[in-house]
Amino acid sequence: MKKLRALFLVNHDWFFVSHRLALGEALRDAGFDVGVAALRTGAHEVIEKAGLRFHPLPFDPGGRNPILEVRTLAAIIDLYRRERPSLVHQVTIKPVLYGSLAARALQIPAVVNAVSGLGYVFIERPEDNSSHRALRSVVQLIYRIALAYPRAYTIFQNPDDLATFQHAGMIRPAQARLIRGSGVDTHRFRATPLPPGPPLIVLPARMLWDKGIQEFVDAARLVRRRIPEARFALVGSAYTQNPAGIPEATLAAWHARGEVEWWGHRTDMPSVLAQAHLVV
Repeated sequence: MKKLRALFLVNHDWFFVSHRLALGEALRDAGFDVGVAALRTGAHEVIEKAGLRFHPLPFDPGGRNPILEVRTLAAIIDLYRRERPSLVHQVTIKPVLYGSLAARALQIPAVVNAVSGLGYVFIERPEDNSSHRALRSVVQLIYRIALAYPRAYTIFQNPDDLATFQHAGMIRPAQARLIRGSGVDTHRFRATPLPPGPPLIVLPARMLWDKGIQEFVDAARLVRRRIPEARFALVGSAYTQNPAGIPEATLAAWHARGEVEWWGHRTDMPSVLAQAHLVV
């Protein structure tokens, strides 16, 4: 009997490794032929080592060049036409939008979309201009078209995102599901006693202003006036592909002045969390 074919569509290969690798392995163990399509940044080797097929795609998560975006959509359509998956699982904004359009055009049997956050376009700011508001309107329209595919379901991880989509008419209630999150591997992440020494407060995230990084730094300044020995650490890489990305020079300057520590990207998060007294 021919294996059922499942295909993951995500923006970066590292994102799949950090957020969906266990799910891909579970589908593999259940007898699926599993593929992953994403921008290749080096983490694809982990994907292939797990026995999953990798398909490089020309994703630019923060890009707005119409020519390049059409090229990405065409590449996804071509991939779906060649692979003919029984199931596609599309995660984050552009994969959900472009993948859903491709799945609808090719009548893919089953589509599961995952909205892990609203993203830069939907965050309202005082400095928003007419072009940003116009972009938001276009994205909302594409969502309405893409998510209305009758064979698609969309999962959300917090009620506010779900409410935003429903209020704007971007999703039909019957095609939406609210789940508790991506899950935690309790074999890797175990409860540990509080460590000795001065308090260490960590914020693990991509280094985006929208994540509350500035507020964390401001809080560190206030706390350390009263508790000089307290340590505050930012754990995550600079993310220049997002307009809300914090310049690496700013992160390095905070670190150099001793306001907060910037640890950068870490792959040993169980160890990082075990050192912390408080996680933000």
